[in-house]
Amino acid sequence: MALVSFCRFPINFFKKACKKEGFDIGEEREYGIGTVLFSHSRRSNVPRQRRCSRSSWKKEGLELLGWRTVPVFPEVLGHKAKECMPCIMQAFVKKAGGCGKRHRI
Repeated sequence: MALVSFCRFPINFFKKACKKEGFDIGEEREYGIGTVLFSHSRRSNVPRQRRCSRSSWKKEGLELLGWRTVPVFPEVLGHKAKECMPCIMQAFVKKAGGCGKRHRI
């Protein structure tokens, strides 16, 4: 489950970041962002986990616009932290009609 917030974001930053990833997020307040932590033990299954996430959001009436990998710096982590570090991504979803500021999915 993720909590997608529909509130004010640094739109210029996200517009540029998403353009680099190959998708457009639209105008301010037309999208929400969900931060998703995919299991470190299933790192090779990230594409499958993304498909499952997309499917559950679709059931909630949300359209996935695209994914952004959150930049991380594993070189500053210790051995144990690196072993269990999740794959951190941001999902950008189109705001559904009637959605409030938060939508639990």
